[in-house]
Amino acid sequence: MGGYFIINGNERLIRFLIVPRRNHVTSIIRPSFGNRGAAYTQYGVAIRSVRPDQTSQTNTLHYLSNGGATLRFSWRKAEYMIPVVMILKALTGATDKEIFLGILQKDFDNTFVTDRVELLLRGFNKAYGLFTRQQCLDFIGDKFRVVLNCPEDWGNERIGQHMIDTIVLPHLKDPRDKLRLLLCVPLSPSSTSS
Repeated sequence: MGGYFIINGNERLIRFLIVPRRNHVTSIIRPSFGNRGAAYTQYGVAIRSVRPDQTSQTNTLHYLSNGGATLRFSWRKAEYMIPVVMILKALTGATDKEIFLGILQKDFDNTFVTDRVELLLRGFNKAYGLFTRQQCLDFIGDKFRVVLNCPEDWGNERIGQHMIDTIVLPHLKDPRDKLRLLLCVPLSPSSTSS
């Protein structure tokens, strides 16, 4: 399975495809991330999450120049972006205060991050007006009903919960663990590395 070969007198080296480490957060600076939309920057954080059946789901958190952040994932060869605040609220019903304190982690002196988190929360609340866990799950379920191909008799909230369970960090079962991992992911470009 791979290695060093001589083919028709020429040396050939066959290398395996290297995949990112499972369940490990990786900060990425990739200029192509900026091509995803007007506010997208080159900064992102990715995790290749592996389910117990050894299938994987890659979640990428994109930092936006307007202070926002989106979670990108692919499902059946199509890419989708969801505001990360919607995911955070849908996981456990986290309040704006919990999200603010969770991201800052007692580093209130860093005004860059403080300003960005305020913009993140205000921008989401202004654009979507979703404040509770049920509202977020209902919104997600409504938008992903056709995509996830769920049974007809499932309500929007149940579909939203199914999407959270199967797509967002599926290696973690407890929603509080998923929330903690997403909150620990750095949002500022100064804390990312190649």
